[in-house]
Amino acid sequence: MIEKIKTAIANAIRTVYSQNEYEIRTEDIEQGFKEPCFFIILLTQIHTQGLGTHFQRQYSFDVRFFPQHRDKEQSEAVAEELYSLLEYIQVDDGYLRGTGMHSQTTDYVLHFFVDYSITGYVKNDDEYMEEVNYIGKVKK
Repeated sequence: MIEKIKTAIANAIRTVYSQNEYEIRTEDIEQGFKEPCFFIILLTQIHTQGLGTHFQRQYSFDVRFFPQHRDKEQSEAVAEELYSLLEYIQVDDGYLRGTGMHSQTTDYVLHFFVDYSITGYVKNDDEYMEEVNYIGKVKK
């Protein structure tokens, strides 16, 4: 699921920022990358068990943007754009809604934080009894 969400984030960014001008990476940050570029990094995963086999998972991402020539105004413009681009991302046949979105710029690098949550359940293939015979009476 993590890779699907990363791909969906990259696809949403790609709708505005062309592949020819902006590189998008989902792996570790390496030296010598070409600016401007985006890095999509998973920060945390939280798994909360629900009733029975139901669960909820929350994935927190940091979408980092490295502007060309340390341009703070470019970072601010990208942050404004990311709020609308990452509010809903398409994963498989459905959409995930981004929550907890906020951004900050540190050393000319934009950090855009967004959370995505999924709810699911584990399918139980256990066989259940078809019938129960019970013989009993009330004790006097």
